[in-house]
Amino acid sequence: MGTNENKKRRRSCPQPGDPDYKTPTQLRNARKRRKSQREKSRGSDSTSPKKHVSKEGSSSRLSSSQHPQDPSLKYIANPKAAPTVQAAKKFFDGIFQSTQRDYQFPIFVGPTQGWRTVARLAVRQQKDQTLQVGLFVPGSHQLLPVPQCQAHHPNINSAVQVLQDVCRQLVVPAFDEATGRGNLRYIAISVERSTGKQQVVLVWKEQESDSTTQILDRLIAKLISVSDQKRKEKIFNLHSLWVHYNNTWKHANSIVDRNGRWVQRHGEDDGHIQEVLLSNSNQPESQLYVPLLFPPQVFRQANLDGFANIVIKIREWLAERLASTADTHTSKEKKKRRRFKQCLELYGGVGTIGLNLVDYFDGLVSSDENPYNKSCFESSLGQITLRDKPMRESRREHIVYHSKSATDMILGSQGRQLLEKAEVIIVDPPRKGLDQEVIDALNASIEGSQSSTSRKALVYVSCGFDAFRRDYQGLVQSGRWTLDHAEGHVLFPGSDAIETLSFFTTTER
Repeated sequence: MGTNENKKRRRSCPQPGDPDYKTPTQLRNARKRRKSQREKSRGSDSTSPKKHVSKEGSSSRLSSSQHPQDPSLKYIANPKAAPTVQAAKKFFDGIFQSTQRDYQFPIFVGPTQGWRTVARLAVRQQKDQTLQVGLFVPGSHQLLPVPQCQAHHPNINSAVQVLQDVCRQLVVPAFDEATGRGNLRYIAISVERSTGKQQVVLVWKEQESDSTTQILDRLIAKLISVSDQKRKEKIFNLHSLWVHYNNTWKHANSIVDRNGRWVQRHGEDDGHIQEVLLSNSNQPESQLYVPLLFPPQVFRQANLDGFANIVIKIREWLAERLASTADTHTSKEKKKRRRFKQCLELYGGVGTIGLNLVDYFDGLVSSDENPYNKSCFESSLGQITLRDKPMRESRREHIVYHSKSATDMILGSQGRQLLEKAEVIIVDPPRKGLDQEVIDALNASIEGSQSSTSRKALVYVSCGFDAFRRDYQGLVQSGRWTLDHAEGHVLFPGSDAIETLSFFTTTER
């Protein structure tokens, strides 16, 4: 009966030549138009803002100015309900249940408002010729204005408003993807948490034209003028102002072009934002002070408060492992051991993780391929204090940085020696996960290890869960590594993303 009914339905559909017949393309376009009309009708709804209540009991109001397509707010009512978060929980719970361990994957969620201290936003010319600043709707190049975004630090929202108003006032030509014309492509804003000042980057398409140079000069002068104005409430206070000249092809998706020029047009010293992740209150045992430096050319975590919690968790795990390792030694000298001998950090950025762990290591080798990272790392190293005293020169000599990719670091005899000597290895790769060469080297490094402990430790901080799941298989199926502990940190509450922190140790033989 079901088969006959299906045949009848197919025969009732319009066939080629019928007045109502539509090709597959026409049907697809009709669906897109209907979807667009539904979204417009929802966006124009003038009813009062909806109240979202999370399972944690906290509530927040979604401003009526927020578009329902804002990807940073899709799961704001309950960040733990995001599909990727749920997939991670199911994955890790399954791992530990299979090993007969009574364990549930813990997931940590911080504040859902004002957490983002870094934003890169597109600037585009709209059909009515007005300039708009916002995000792209996922899977498209349709600009979505995000005024007063609740995920943004308030000083990002105020900077966006000032930039948009000034650009409209001066008739700054925004980039038009249809024609490739216009100069202002993107803006990048970072907030220094201790001062609230804004580091602003104008991503500009450079052209051989005196008129566009004059427009840029006027824009910069006006922004500096607004920042210098004395107001009771300082909503725009420039830390530094930069121009990045990105002249890539009009449909390229890169916001920052590695071949583009950087020019600092305003700000004190070198224009580096300074951030401190750890305070004496959250690591009183060492009183470690590490000032991290972030020029606009380097990667900086958008949720530094949330990332600081990850670093604290790593410190706690290392402290427990040090204590357990010391108990296994027989000599009195080794029982007093307070540090691991050697740590290797791959994908290290400016040393955001590694430098905040230096009190646990006699030596640290860190690396990343971005050439701007090294000077930041070394400047921070020179300012580190332990218990309010500068780190001794003899200690700093054993903390080094290499401007190399993770693969380049571990290839060759020197890389093998670093991996074999390291008691602790830290990896914090981009969303694509570990390079295959790194996985192979991690598995091979256990043979002939020169570390003074019986088991190595691998700390894996992942921002791409799908990639981590693949890398986990490559590590564990080799028979060389065992997963000891894992936890999730939702650093982008509202988005479909999770940061996983995992601790591996070498398998006992």
